[in-house]
Amino acid sequence: MPTFFLGCSETRGDLARVRACRITARKRMDDGRDCVIVDIDPPLIRQNFGLGDQDISTLVLTPRWKTIEIPDEIQESVYVLVYRTLDQSVLGGNVIDNSKLELVAWCELYPGADAAEQAIRRMNNV
Repeated sequence: MPTFFLGCSETRGDLARVRACRITARKRMDDGRDCVIVDIDPPLIRQNFGLGDQDISTLVLTPRWKTIEIPDEIQESVYVLVYRTLDQSVLGGNVIDNSKLELVAWCELYPGADAAEQAIRRMNNV
């Protein structure tokens, strides 16, 4: 069962698809921000990043603002920065090295898939 849903209302294409997220770890970025490692479904199409044929199913999410933490249970939308790892070893420690991540998108976390889909439709006037 997903913990929450990722929706990217400010983007189009594959990144605009609603994705179920399950937290696998909670860590800190090297600048002190809270972050979570999540498994997503469906995965991001890796070819969109020029990375071959293996899709991206693990992401690092951190709040857009340093003073906010991502709650275990999402009650209302939370604005996040979405990163993919450039080196999987970065996930092994308690602190994540920013230089081993690539910013993929600015998105939002929602408590349900319907809320995420409505936000995307509203932003894209669909």
